Amino acid sequence: MCGICGVVLDGRKRSPTEWADIKLEVARALVSTQSRGTDATGLFTVSTTQGIAYDKDAIPASDFITTDTFWDILADIDEDTVAIVGHCRLATHGSCEISDNNHPLADGSLVGVHNGVLSNHAELGRRHRSLAEVDSASAMATIRDNSPDGITNQTMRKSIQEMRGTFALVVADDRDPNGIWVARNTYSPLVFSRDSGRGLFWLASTQAILRDAVGATNSFSLPHDHFGFVTRKAPSSYVSWE
Repeated sequence: MCGICGVVLDGRKRSPTEWADIKLEVARALVSTQSRGTDATGLFTVSTTQGIAYDKDAIPASDFITTDTFWDILADIDEDTVAIVGHCRLATHGSCEISDNNHPLADGSLVGVHNGVLSNHAELGRRHRSLAEVDSASAMATIRDNSPDGITNQTMRKSIQEMRGTFALVVADDRDPNGIWVARNTYSPLVFSRDSGRGLFWLASTQAILRDAVGATNSFSLPHDHFGFVTRKAPSSYVSWE
């Protein structure tokens, strides 16, 4: 079991106070997500002008949010920032002492996080040349090989249909930094909460994370066996891969 949290932002201009509030909420979301894993913590941001930035360390979220690099990444968020995504790891495959096994996972133009366990990760890793021991790396490699010209509904569906086991995925592609791809199957949760007044679309592994971090009481779940591309406008529907 691992945990995912994050937020998609619309492009409005915000005051320094509003940006400070968002940064603190991201930090709180990570600490709340720590209940699902303390072996490693990471964060990535997606910007239409700056691309993708990320950091990770083999420490719990409560320690990670005290590091300079965590706040350095958040210092660069602005109206061009599309998404901020965090991950707390409970290690299954692959040592946390090897940074490549921790999340976010980078593979070519892709950066992403995964909650769950892929039962066919060894097969996927051989077929798609996985770049790390962790089973999540085989998911990234599968999407990479199936999306040579960028992720589309067709390439995401093809990739997910190759995976066996449990997964919730959040993936960004530097070739199209206008949103993030999300997906889950039956066994790994992923919930959303829309804060229309502030132009924020929160996501997390559980409703409890969003309630504790941002006081969200209107969470709704991504339907199981569905995926979608979440942009600043956020989709109202998602695609089944069945």
